[in-house]
Amino acid sequence: MPSVPPPDLQHPPMTEPSYSKDELVSELTSYYEFLTQLCLPPEVIQHPPEGGWEHITPEFVDSFCLGRNDTVADLMKHIPYICRIKEDGEEPW
Repeated sequence: MPSVPPPDLQHPPMTEPSYSKDELVSELTSYYEFLTQLCLPPEVIQHPPEGGWEHITPEFVDSFCLGRNDTVADLMKHIPYICRIKEDGEEPW
């Protein structure tokens, strides 16, 4: 029978993480823009349209068997992505 750790070593109950989707999207966008000053051509940053990427739905995310919930799908719908271009010669940045 497994032993129970003393109360001071027990983890608190899991709760939903608290974060701001808009703040995370803003910070990621800022980071990608910073990378364009160092090594990425600006045209590889693909920004989502108003309302987010239409094809990224909870069902789309589920199709990858990632085990993520609707909150993650909603975040993925609104973040920018880096797109490869032919001119990069398939080389990593």
